[in-house]
Amino acid sequence: MEVTKLDILRNQEAHSFIEPVKKINEGHHVSRFLVSQAYRDIMVFVLQLNRAMYPCVRRDENNSNQIIQSWDIGSPIVVLSDTVRQLKGLIDELNSIIDEVPPDPGPRRFGNVSFRMWYETVEARLPGLLNDHLPQTALSTGKGEGSELSAKAELRSYMLGALGSPSRLDYESDETPIEGSLVNAPDPADVTKITAVSRERTKNMYFSAIGFIYDVKKGPFWEHSPMLYDISGIRAGWAKINKGMIKMYVAEVLSKFPVVQHFYFGSLFSWDKDPDAVPQPETVHTSNQPAKPQPKSSAASDNAPQQGVPKLPSIIQPMATSSSFVGTTAPWAKQSSVTSPMAAFPSQADQRSISQTPRLPAVSDSRTAASERTRGQALVDMPPPSRPP
Repeated sequence: MEVTKLDILRNQEAHSFIEPVKKINEGHHVSRFLVSQAYRDIMVFVLQLNRAMYPCVRRDENNSNQIIQSWDIGSPIVVLSDTVRQLKGLIDELNSIIDEVPPDPGPRRFGNVSFRMWYETVEARLPGLLNDHLPQTALSTGKGEGSELSAKAELRSYMLGALGSPSRLDYESDETPIEGSLVNAPDPADVTKITAVSRERTKNMYFSAIGFIYDVKKGPFWEHSPMLYDISGIRAGWAKINKGMIKMYVAEVLSKFPVVQHFYFGSLFSWDKDPDAVPQPETVHTSNQPAKPQPKSSAASDNAPQQGVPKLPSIIQPMATSSSFVGTTAPWAKQSSVTSPMAAFPSQADQRSISQTPRLPAVSDSRTAASERTRGQALVDMPPPSRPP
């Protein structure tokens, strides 16, 4: 299957780099982002990486038998290019700076305050880090007519933006499963089994991410990771999970104002409209965005439909809206009329009945501290909801 690939900026080509700027300031700007060249390039890159990790069929050394080749973490058959090795070295050095600025052990509700010091340290060293770990031919590319910036100046801005926000203590990463439906592939339901996760996390990227969750979170899996618990019940295989997770990434990350409002746009990450973008019908994800309050002028204007709002492009279709959606099956869940990310897996999301979900015992408003502890223990000991046969 032919996969669209990103265009490569050649070193000898003149290119005018610009200082990246913020473009997404209100909710309706998200729809504009979803028809931009930046969004197109993000999804092309994600799909390129995803396709590259598909298992493939190859011949053995004697060219007599076919072998299904998967790409395990650390497999000797995976050969890294010089550029990828340099980028890996950059990430390793960023990790080593954590040892210089260890996490603060004190109590916290949100992010660790040591992230601010780590960010400032990286920011001060970033010019040297880029020089040490990126090809000089790439860093010096550009400076076209009328431009005083090189690629290094624009890349520096993107790099800092990718690290997170020191003011909000906002630093997260997202993983998508890329495991193929192999004969010896682990079962999706194995993510709820700590022994299976420990066995697979050293060679499987999805289970590696699940293992990290077990490292930092305590309690029943269905309680602290209800969405992943729901996904683990999908019986159609990894291929369906893979497709659904990509759709969920578009709907829950790239279509959400709180996330993309922090994106900056330059010449490489372009705000220009993608000429091939096809507007799509508005979904709950693109319509339910924050906006600045506007003064009311008349009842007629209040009821007038909005015009000229760009729609989600067709590179990845938005998730369907459902008015009878049943959310996560974790025991504390209640029925909701809001569209769920699990709509990305339509044939499986309705398999579990909310009536099968165990209910917590009722606790009066005058409960004592002792009854609170009893209720908490009941939650920990409660078995997860049963799965359909």
